Formats: sequence, structure tokens, C-alpha cells
Amino acid sequence: MKNAVVGGMLAAACAAAPMEARAINEEWSAVAGFVGGLLVGRAYQNECAPSRGEVIIHRTEYRSPPCEPVATGHWEYRQTRRWIEGYWTVSYRECGRSYEHYVPGYYKYEQTRVWVWDNR
Repeated sequence: MKNAVVGGMLAAACAAAPMEARAINEEWSAVAGFVGGLLVGRAYQNECAPSRGEVIIHRTEYRSPPCEPVATGHWEYRQTRRWIEGYWTVSYRECGRSYEHYVPGYYKYEQTRVWVWDNR
């Protein structure tokens, strides 16, 4: 088909060759040349592309993700002791004067959640 299009265009060019090339209206001639170029390019592009009746199916095999191991264990709440360092703080008296005093260190009890593994 491409050879037929190119051959037809060549025959039309040869048939028109003996005539003198003269543009009556230069603007419209430029537009007509541009549109003709688009049509020829589109015809050439359609010849190179695969036919539209052809269906290509790419099959991919789906694999499910591997099973994760089941966690065997449980959560437990345990009471832990945390040491809070001593620090200096500023306090105010009834008259408005400030004074510093030392707060000694102490233990603070907290509940923490701990994962305990079952031995199976």
C-alpha cells in the first residue's frame, strides 16, 4: 500500500511537471501544501503501524504474597520503675519573692506493654 501511495504521488508530480508552477494566492497555496503534507504523513504513518484488527494479550501470572508466620505470643502489661533525677526549681513565697529549692531524685512507676513469645 505504501508503494502505491508513493507511486501515485510520483505519477501526479510527473503529470503536473510540464505545467508552469505559479501560485495564484501564496497564502492559500502554503496552507494547501501544509494540509497535503499532513495527509501524506498520516497515510505513511498508518501503513507502518500494526493493523487495528490485531489483538495482543500479554498474560502475567499472579502470585499471591507468601504467608507471613503467625505470631505466637501475647501482650502483657508490666510495672517498671524509672529513676527521675533530682533538679532545682524556682518557687514563690506569699510576698512574691522567688527562691530556689532542690527536689531530690525519685522512682516513678510506669506500666509498659511487653510482647511475650510463646515457646511452641
